[in-house]
Amino acid sequence: MRKGIPPPEELIEGVILAAKVTSLYGGPGTGKTFIALWLALQVIRGGGKVLYLDNENGARLITERMAALDATPEELEASFTYHAFPALSVGETDVQGYIEAVDAGDYSLVISDSLANFLASFGV
Repeated sequence: MRKGIPPPEELIEGVILAAKVTSLYGGPGTGKTFIALWLALQVIRGGGKVLYLDNENGARLITERMAALDATPEELEASFTYHAFPALSVGETDVQGYIEAVDAGDYSLVISDSLANFLASFGV
């Protein structure tokens, strides 16, 4: 403490921390997905890769919103992995497989949109 406490590593300066869970919450239509996509684009433009698991909107809406944020097809093709309505399960083997896939993809940011829909699909 005498030497000071080093600040946590930030993924996006002043916005989110690296290697930590961050939640966006609010009512329907309050902009959570737009914020998540903006965060994704900041990570991409900073040289990182993003995995986006979408259980709410679908590819058309995500594409429209990324275009509205001025994302280019080249940026997305190189650094944005998108899965619409993935069929995920929560068995121990399945979860280990997800962890390995995320680690192998070397993603800087993983987005689950929306957590409530994923939990509901698992019966929670």
